[in-house]
Amino acid sequence: MKQYGRFIDYLIELNIILLIFAFPLNLGFFNKLWMSLIIIWLSGKILRQDSVVMPPSGYFLLVFIGTIVISVIFSKQPDVSRGSVMYCIKGIALCMVLFDFSGHDEKRIDRIVHYFMASALMAAFYAFYQLFCLKGIDTRAHSFFYNTFYLALWSGIGILAAISKLLAKPSKLSFYAYEVSLLILGAALMLSKTRAPLIAVGIVLLIIVFYVPDKIKSLKYLAVFGVVTLLLFIYDETLRMRALSIFDSNTELRWTIWSQTLALIKAKFWMADWLIGRGPGVFKSEYIQFDHINYPFTFPHMIPVELFYAFGLMGVVAFLTWFIFLMYRLNGLLKNNTLDLHIKYIGLWPALVFLICLINESFFSRYFSFSFWFFTGILLALLRIEKAAVEKKGAVLD
Repeated sequence: MKQYGRFIDYLIELNIILLIFAFPLNLGFFNKLWMSLIIIWLSGKILRQDSVVMPPSGYFLLVFIGTIVISVIFSKQPDVSRGSVMYCIKGIALCMVLFDFSGHDEKRIDRIVHYFMASALMAAFYAFYQLFCLKGIDTRAHSFFYNTFYLALWSGIGILAAISKLLAKPSKLSFYAYEVSLLILGAALMLSKTRAPLIAVGIVLLIIVFYVPDKIKSLKYLAVFGVVTLLLFIYDETLRMRALSIFDSNTELRWTIWSQTLALIKAKFWMADWLIGRGPGVFKSEYIQFDHINYPFTFPHMIPVELFYAFGLMGVVAFLTWFIFLMYRLNGLLKNNTLDLHIKYIGLWPALVFLICLINESFFSRYFSFSFWFFTGILLALLRIEKAAVEKKGAVLD
């Protein structure tokens, strides 16, 4: 049975590698890889006769899953809701896979960090090739994604991975390798010329400065990031105009969709809808048919508002309660020195993804569901490892 278990672990890790590299390549069989990982993991649990361990804050997550089920059952368009919620459900299952697989050993998480950095660097290099060899430097980089926002998302998470490795006090050769990686990923992020990822990365760097013992080193990275961003803002008219447009309701379409969404809620919501919502995916069809519409959008460009439309107050409260409690647990992880490696700062990955996607991506989309739940599984694994380390330390002292 031990041999079977080891073989299954190899298959799971191989599947994780394929997923991490298939994501930026936008490959058609990405969804099949996603499902195969879940199936391999479940098969392994059955063969080993292992029970599924409840992750930290798992009971809060179960409440949120319950609101998803209720909203689908009572949806105004059940068929639409069942299809719309599939990526979210698969994402939560993916979270459990990463929690279970990575929660036994820091080395597994360390390897995943390296796989991810390699994937992000691959996307960055191709973005440079497109920009400098094919299109010209005046355009925005997008790499394999053919979307500047997704390149920025992937690069931003890669930046956090590189910084976490630099904070782990690597060898001299590794230090230079991570420094170069950080510069390359930072350049890809800047050349994508997107607003939300730049702000989100800056916020996360500020959080790291607050927690790390060596504040001078982390302040150095924050200062470089800030200066480069400022120079880009000053000398790149396109980015400057896009950044300032967020304050102008006449040019920023998000203000339009937010106001129209509020009008749609007032027009459509009955008493039960305020509690359980109108169902996942229903917003798209109802918004398109709304009399006050000026521009056709498929989601509200604000995750809490999207959750409210889909799940009502019950779903928003359930998700935010779970997420806030998870961030509280992350705060404890970052403050304590139980884990030897500075890899614990990787626990900020879910917060970074959430901040980047907050007003840019649908909660039910493939891009958000995969990245957010994948990295949430890593955070839960870190919390599990920390708990085991604390218990071991307590047993030794006793």
